[in-house]
Amino acid sequence: AELTLPGDVLVGGLGMGLILHHLIKRQDITGITVVEIDPEVIKFMGKYMPRDPRIHIVNDTLIGYMFNDKRPLFSTAVLDIWVLGEKSSDDDRKMVAQEMGLYRQMARGVAQKLLIWGIRGYELKEKDS
Repeated sequence: AELTLPGDVLVGGLGMGLILHHLIKRQDITGITVVEIDPEVIKFMGKYMPRDPRIHIVNDTLIGYMFNDKRPLFSTAVLDIWVLGEKSSDDDRKMVAQEMGLYRQMARGVAQKLLIWGIRGYELKEKDS
């Protein structure tokens, strides 16, 4: 959570919600929007998530949410939306790398900084277009 910039944070994928427990400790984080595609994950994890008025859960695809022109701008986007296991093929890994590149391009105009689980933080700069 210390890699995030102050302000509003977008979290792509709720998962076990562990990132929320870290983000709420930061008083300089003013809002936390979590986008989760699976309503069953939201329902199940609801009882384990911290109670904090800064947390807002959105049931949507991350792509759909990022293309929504009514969404706010974020200081940081943290994405934890991909699953690769030990038995993942090289083709699976290539597909995920391409998908993460797509998210990096889409995040421009959504957040100042992009953090992807398993990949180092990426500052979104104009020269990257």
